[in-house]
Amino acid sequence: MNSRYLAAKMFFALAVVSALVGAFLFRRGLLSFVLFDDHHVDLGSFMVIPRLIPFAAAAVSTGFGLVYFVLEKYFKRRLDTSLALVHLGTFVIATMAYATFGYFMWRALVGEHPTYTSFPLWPMQLAVPAGVLCCLTFVANISWSVFRSPLVASNPR
Repeated sequence: MNSRYLAAKMFFALAVVSALVGAFLFRRGLLSFVLFDDHHVDLGSFMVIPRLIPFAAAAVSTGFGLVYFVLEKYFKRRLDTSLALVHLGTFVIATMAYATFGYFMWRALVGEHPTYTSFPLWPMQLAVPAGVLCCLTFVANISWSVFRSPLVASNPR
């Protein structure tokens, strides 16, 4: 199996999937609600809207993929695949938990959430540790790549 640029390929694939999911959800009518009605929506609420969270996930995933790609291609350092898989898994878990939290928060903001139902805290209790673990594995993978891995022999084109 050719594992060259594997971490970058995984994050680019996740970015494409996230963008497609975001396009599907965005197409379901959010554009007419936010941009053309007389509702006041401040800029901070765009990260709470569950339909726009996949676009943010796609942008962050593309950033991670670019860092991994540049590190392997231009700095000739090989990445640890198991750390990249842990990074990818915790990123997906954190994104899904934040999207779930955003869904419940959006329901509470627009008045669809009944007042007698308790607001679930488990999405944020899952998103925060997963986000911290995601950042730690990213830093660990970069550190391992820079300080521990040997240089990759460049292949002639």
